[in-house]
Amino acid sequence: MSYFVFKFPGVTIPLSRYIAPDATTEIVDSIVFVFEIFQEIVEPLAIEAQLGIVDRELGIPDYTRSRESVVVADQTRPSHVVLPVWVDPPTIASVEELRPPAIRRWLEQMLASVDPSSVEQSHVATILTLWTLATRMRLVGDRLADPWPLLTPAAVEVPVPLETRGQEHWVSGPITTTPTQPPVSLSLGYDKALFLRISRHWSTWAEDPVADLIEGAVNKLVAAGWERSDDDDENEK
Repeated sequence: MSYFVFKFPGVTIPLSRYIAPDATTEIVDSIVFVFEIFQEIVEPLAIEAQLGIVDRELGIPDYTRSRESVVVADQTRPSHVVLPVWVDPPTIASVEELRPPAIRRWLEQMLASVDPSSVEQSHVATILTLWTLATRMRLVGDRLADPWPLLTPAAVEVPVPLETRGQEHWVSGPITTTPTQPPVSLSLGYDKALFLRISRHWSTWAEDPVADLIEGAVNKLVAAGWERSDDDDENEK
């Protein structure tokens, strides 16, 4: 049996959480918390983030003043993982492991790089967008062929190496430049509130029992103050 890639943006679960625009520490804490909740089932291998300027009172971003994006990647990512074509390798920072503590340090360094004199009192610099470019996802169940078969939108079967760590099995992606979607992606952004979209791009993550792991993580986020949207986007293949 082959698994397939959903049409972009995949099967998504949107959530949001209100945080005051100038509560940058809480925004960073909430972003890191998302990765802490998911770290046993989804590991980021590369993340792109962008600083922005938002109205301190209204929380509305000034997109005319957004800054260049920064990419950080895990040095341990498998050699078959391909980053999107728009990512320029010399601009990629790397860390030994892209775990929540490393993500926190990276975001704090980004915020600390902003010259306070460049931002008027009516606005504040914050993490405007953040999304995973590549991820490693945990497999559950007995469908553990090696290589793991993935069917692209062009009906081409691509073998994905199976990664075994202890008793757990994982697969990583994206593995080709087309499609550019990883197995699962986490996207966050700030616009009057902090928004999160959990997007499942490979079909195994829309099936039981694997989908139950996603739902369990979402329930933990809701218990921590996130609100789940009613317009979950269940796209088809």
